[in-house]
Amino acid sequence: MISTLILSISLLFAQQEIEEKALLEESKGEALFFSVEEFVTTAGRMEQRIEEAPVAITVITEEDIRYSGANSIPEVLRAVAGVDVVTLTAFDSEVNVRGFSRPWANKLLVLIDGRSVYEDFFGITAWNALPIQLGDIKKIEIIKGPGSVLYGANAYSGVVNIITKSPEESKGVAALLAGGQFNHYIASLIHGGKFGDLGYTISGGWEQAGRFSEHDEISLKGAKARGQLKYKISDNSSASLDGGVVDNKCEQFIYSPDVLIDNNEGYIKANYNYSNLKAQAFWRERSLRYDVMKAFRFPSFINMEPGWLIYDTFDIEAQQLFNLGDFGNIMAGLNYRLVTLESNYLISKDINLYAGFLQYELKPIQSLILNAGVRLDKQDYMKLNTSPRGAVIFTPVKNHSFRASISTAFRNPTFIDAYPDITISTPPPFAIGITVTGNEDLKPERIISYDLGYHTTFFQRLKATLDLFYYEMSHFILPLGSEFGDEIYSINSGTAKGIGGEIGSEYLITSWLKGIFNYSYQWITDENEKQNEAYPVNKFNVGARLKVSGLSANILANYVGSIREEYLVSSFPFIKRKDLLGDYVILNARVGYSFLNEQMEIALSGQNLLNDTNFKGKLYNYPTSDPIPLRVFVSISVKF
Repeated sequence: MISTLILSISLLFAQQEIEEKALLEESKGEALFFSVEEFVTTAGRMEQRIEEAPVAITVITEEDIRYSGANSIPEVLRAVAGVDVVTLTAFDSEVNVRGFSRPWANKLLVLIDGRSVYEDFFGITAWNALPIQLGDIKKIEIIKGPGSVLYGANAYSGVVNIITKSPEESKGVAALLAGGQFNHYIASLIHGGKFGDLGYTISGGWEQAGRFSEHDEISLKGAKARGQLKYKISDNSSASLDGGVVDNKCEQFIYSPDVLIDNNEGYIKANYNYSNLKAQAFWRERSLRYDVMKAFRFPSFINMEPGWLIYDTFDIEAQQLFNLGDFGNIMAGLNYRLVTLESNYLISKDINLYAGFLQYELKPIQSLILNAGVRLDKQDYMKLNTSPRGAVIFTPVKNHSFRASISTAFRNPTFIDAYPDITISTPPPFAIGITVTGNEDLKPERIISYDLGYHTTFFQRLKATLDLFYYEMSHFILPLGSEFGDEIYSINSGTAKGIGGEIGSEYLITSWLKGIFNYSYQWITDENEKQNEAYPVNKFNVGARLKVSGLSANILANYVGSIREEYLVSSFPFIKRKDLLGDYVILNARVGYSFLNEQMEIALSGQNLLNDTNFKGKLYNYPTSDPIPLRVFVSISVKF
C-alpha cells in the first residue's frame, strides 16, 4: 500500500512537471518566471541548489533590500518567516530565530562573507555598527535552526550570512543620500572596478539618527568605510584581501535606551581559494567606552568610573571538498580562534578555540541525498563539545523536495557571563555593596532540533516553503543573587521546549506584480510545561511589489502577536515587574521612480505608517525601550 502511495505521488508530480514545461513553451519571451535554479552557500559551506540544502534556509536578494525601503538590516529581516526582530532604539535592534529575541539576544550567529561578527563580550550583534552599507549587500542567507555542525559555538538558533557584492558586481559608482524624521540622515558611496585580473571595491558611509523619544538627542552618529581587493590567479584559483573601519557614537540598549557608547572597530580579512580548497584568516578589534551609571540605572549617590574594554579576535580556518562524482562529496575543515580582552570591569583573558568538522553528502540515487556531519570544538576552560547533524532530502521530481533533519548546537558562555569583576557600593560610612562576579565553571547552553521541510516552485510562478520544528533547550545561563543579596553571578539553570512552523510563499501575479505572504507559529514552554509568554505565538507578513515603466512600489504589513514581558525596573535595589504588550501591525511602504535609463531614482518610504499602539498608547517592542514612531524618508540614488 505504501509503495502504491509513493507511486501515485510521483505520477502526480510528473504530470505537473509536464504541465509546467507546456506553460513555459507557451510563454517564451515573457520576463515572468522565477529562476529555476536558486543557489545558496551557507547551508553546506558550498554552493548547492536551495532545494538540496540540509536545513531550512531563506534568501533575501539585493532587490528585496532595495525595494523594502529599510534603512537597516534588522528592518529587512522582519519580512522573513520565523525571524524575530525587537527594535529597542533608533540604533539598536535584536534579532533571533524561532523565539528568544529580546534585549541581549545571544543565540544567533551572524557572518559577513563567512566572517563572524558575533560579539564575544556581550554575545550580541551590533547590527548598525557593521562595517558595510546596505548597497554593499548582494544577498542575505538565513539558516533557521541549529548550525553548530559547520559553524561551531553560537550558531545556536540559526545563522545569518550577509554576502557582499564582488568588485565586478559593484562596477561603477553608486551614491545615496537619504533623510527623514527624527534627524535621520544617511549618505553612502560605493565604487568598484577592475584592472585586468585585479578587481577592487571601495565603499564608505555616514549616518546620523536622533532618538525616537528625544528627537534632539543622538542615537547614532558616525562613519564607516570598507575596501576589497580580489585577484584572479587562474581559472580555478583566486585571492582576496578586504578590511574596514567603524567610528561612531551609538545608543546601546542595556537596561535603558539612553546609553551612548563610543564605538571603534577595525578588521582585516584574507581569503584564498584553489579549486575545492578554501582558506580564510581575519583579525578584528573593537573598543568601547560607556557610562556605567546610566547603563545600569545606578542612583546618583553611587560613584563609578566610566567603563572601557578592548577585545581582539584572530581567526583562521580552512576547508577541503572532495568530490565523489555522482555519489556525493566529503568536506573536512579546521578552525582556530583566539579572543583577547582587556577591561576595567572584567577579568582580562585570552581564550583559545580549536575545532574541526567533517560533512558527508551521499547520493545513492539521483532523487535522494543523505547528509551527515559532526564538529568538535574545544575552548579553554570548557569540555570538548560535539555537534552532530543528520538530514535526508528527497526530490521525487524536479522543483519538489522534502527534508527531514536532526541537528544540535551550543552557545558558549560570554565574557560577561564568565569573567566580570565589578563591585557596586554606597559611599562610607554606610558602605553597602553588591559584587558581580564571573563563573568559569559554566557549561554551554545546548539545543537539539527535529525538522521537517518542503520546498517547491509551481509553474515557476509560485515559490512555496513549509518548515516544521520541535526543539529542546537546556543549561540556560542565567544571573543569580546570593542568599544575602550581596553577590550576583551566573549559573546554568532551566530548560525549554519549542514547537512550531513557518509557511512562506511568493507569487508572480504578472510580469510587473508580485505578492508575498508568510506565517510563523511558535509555542515555547519552560521546564514546568508552562507557556513562556515573553515570545509571540503568531506572526505573519503580507505584501506586494510592483515594477512598471520606471515606477516601483512595495508594501509590507508585519503582524506580531502579544507578549507578557518581565523586565528590570531598578538595578539598585533590584526590582522587576511584568507587563502585557499587545499585538501590533507595522506597515512599511516605498514608492520610487527611476529615470535617465534607471541611473537615477527618487524614492519616498514610510515605516510604521499605521502608527499602531500596544503599550502605554504607543508601539513598544520591549517595556523599557524607546517607542517605535511613524517615520517618513526621502532618498535620491545615482548609479553609473
